[in-house]
Amino acid sequence: MADKNSRFDWAYLRGAFVVLFVCTVLSGGMLTGGYYFRARMGQTNQTAHHRFSDVSRRYLSVDDEEKTFREQQPKFVALQRRGIVGQENRLSWLETLREASKVIELPQLNYQLAAQTPYTPPYALNTGAFQIFSSTMKLELGLLHEGDFFDLLDALDKKAVGLYSVGRCSFLRTEPVIKLQVNTKNISASCELQWYTINLPGTGIVMQ
Repeated sequence: MADKNSRFDWAYLRGAFVVLFVCTVLSGGMLTGGYYFRARMGQTNQTAHHRFSDVSRRYLSVDDEEKTFREQQPKFVALQRRGIVGQENRLSWLETLREASKVIELPQLNYQLAAQTPYTPPYALNTGAFQIFSSTMKLELGLLHEGDFFDLLDALDKKAVGLYSVGRCSFLRTEPVIKLQVNTKNISASCELQWYTINLPGTGIVMQ
């Protein structure tokens, strides 16, 4: 009777062990598969995150460039219209000088305009792809009084197309007694102006 019970218990337990073993294998397989699936999904998510970050950086970079262009483009066009960016307008400078001389009634006006040369500022300046050029204008003036010189500069400021600076000036009194008569040269002036132009990279053609 005991042998029969032992065989019965063993047969019953053997079935339970088989079920337990199968469940253990299946659980282990599911855990292993879940681990690898999680690792793979994590790697995929990380790759997608890197791609998203890269696209975001590129988008922000393009957006910043577009914003900078919108902000700076009107200033650039204004510089073009003033004759600072693009080809220099020597004709405007000379015509303004001649017209102002007639209006002011200068006793003497002689000018000499040198060839355009690259300009190097005396201080560090990052000009990027652009190149600054300058042209030296030498003036020999006969003045009725000092105010004539400032009237001449005022005419250049208002009517001449371009940007200039006064490099040096010297004044010499030519008459011991000032004669306030038209076309009388009481003062002789020798001045040097620097006209500046920013050339576009490449051809130097003005952009419209």
